Amino acid sequence: MIAWNRAMEEISGISKDKMIGKDDFEYSLPFFGIRRPLLIDLMFASEDEKVKHYDSVSTVGGAIVSEAYAPKAYGGKGAYLWGVASALFDEQGNVAGAIESIRDITGRKLAEDALRESEERFSRFFRVSPVATSLSRLSDGQLVDINDAFVSLSGYTREEVIGHSSLDLAVWANPEDRLKMLNTLQEQRRLQDFETRFRRKSGEILDVIIWAEVIEMAGQQYMLGLTHDITERKRGEEERKRLEEQLFQAQKMKSVGRLAGGVAHDFNNMLCVIIGRAELALELDVSPDKLRYKLDEILKADLRSADFTRQLLAFARKQTAIPKMLDLNDTISERLAAIRPNLKHLYMSGYTADVIAHRGILDEGVNFIQKPFRSNDFAAKVRHVLDHSA
Repeated sequence: MIAWNRAMEEISGISKDKMIGKDDFEYSLPFFGIRRPLLIDLMFASEDEKVKHYDSVSTVGGAIVSEAYAPKAYGGKGAYLWGVASALFDEQGNVAGAIESIRDITGRKLAEDALRESEERFSRFFRVSPVATSLSRLSDGQLVDINDAFVSLSGYTREEVIGHSSLDLAVWANPEDRLKMLNTLQEQRRLQDFETRFRRKSGEILDVIIWAEVIEMAGQQYMLGLTHDITERKRGEEERKRLEEQLFQAQKMKSVGRLAGGVAHDFNNMLCVIIGRAELALELDVSPDKLRYKLDEILKADLRSADFTRQLLAFARKQTAIPKMLDLNDTISERLAAIRPNLKHLYMSGYTADVIAHRGILDEGVNFIQKPFRSNDFAAKVRHVLDHSA
């Protein structure tokens, strides 16, 4: 050994003074812990001899290059070393010696190992994932890899898929959804819970949910996509909704049954009015005015009956009821007039009669008393109504 620089001192832990002049492979001890050739000793060795000591040795011009792990470097910490050795010639072109340069590449090797392990973990996950997983180029949409779950979901073989795009395979039941997905990936670099419909090779349409993310490999952008079949879940939700609607309708029909008695009672009341008024109109010798009054009462009862019928049909046909304003005064007055046409009325309110009549609540001239009132006034008003009202 005729030269040993500061970098060699640092890596080997051996000073220049202790190494210069050594031979018999002693200079390999600080690196490998045993006497063995370094690259500098293998310049003119056979290929078989080279691979005994290095996993691979390549020739670049007149130099040989290799990498190796030196477990004793840095005082036993170990390091990955890259070396290049070349021959030295004298003025006559004869070999006078050899020179070797060594560089510590531990950081790069550890990064490469970590990357390789990460890629292996990703590959294992990709292959065994129960979710249909695909990898496609973002630039042209061509699929570069799929897992077994994707084969099962799509019905296509790997050979039918690789090198083709989703458009080529016509897997999008709604092609506009593909554009929505790509726009989201361009803006947000990821996609979550995207529901769409997927066409299998057989033509069967599936409901699916997609997760996707843009990743970079070897300087190119790819889309990693996961597609989960939710067809059965969607069918279950639709069935549950259908059963809920059936239950609601059954409850409505049960309510109809409970109301039937009351409805029949109301119809009987209105039929009594219709029949009674009709019979009186036929049997009595009455003036045209009185006959018209009775026919008006028959018509009102008919209209109320028709309104009841419409409400029942709307209920039975699941139609939405439309609320409307109801004037209780008119409703009560009509019902009382229909049941007891000769019934006499006395209205009372905190408002004056003029105000009530002005608002259209009561016709002018009706029997009315304003609150508060004294008992004597109320008694007198009642006697007046009984004696004079028609």
